[in-house]
Amino acid sequence: MIKSILIAVMLTFSIASSAQPNEEIELMGQWFAGEYTTTGETLIDAEAGHQVMRIFRIWEDHQDLWLYLEQSSADAPETPHRQWILRIEESQKDLYLMEPHLVPNAEELQGERTAAFIENHVKIDDLGVLGGCEFFIDYDGFVAFSGSTVENFCDTDLREASVLRIKFNLMENKIDWWEQGFSDEGKQQLWGAGKDPQVFRKK
Repeated sequence: MIKSILIAVMLTFSIASSAQPNEEIELMGQWFAGEYTTTGETLIDAEAGHQVMRIFRIWEDHQDLWLYLEQSSADAPETPHRQWILRIEESQKDLYLMEPHLVPNAEELQGERTAAFIENHVKIDDLGVLGGCEFFIDYDGFVAFSGSTVENFCDTDLREASVLRIKFNLMENKIDWWEQGFSDEGKQQLWGAGKDPQVFRKK
């Protein structure tokens, strides 16, 4: 029932989105794009180890902002454990919605792929939204976009957790990333960041 309400709210936001990407969305796309690493930063989750993240823009002729994201162990960057296609739209004034989508035939897209390769191998209609794992993002107007999933809505089976929570602060040259796995209904944290985030520094 609660998830149905959330979906209805997001559909309302989608209808209210602006006809053209605004300057803040364009800035968000510029800041997201790049290659990131945690190497050289304080390691927050020893079990996960150091990570690398690669993000770049795709389908630039579409109204919304679309991004391809890969996240991998720094020791095995060619075999990502996370591959998302992200769609970002303005949901209402000063609030943005970011939907992560699962990638069909994900293994075919691993490695040093280009935007053209992704666009030729993936159709928007074939994407599946990770329902409940949407991010709501706001911008402070100066140095950071801050986003988070809705608490206890994002299901997962990663490292024996059942609930995934992610928060981030996106800045021009880094992402502060809080990723946490919880037991059923978010009652107990099993792994991930505490008060301090994992810093991903843009290369």
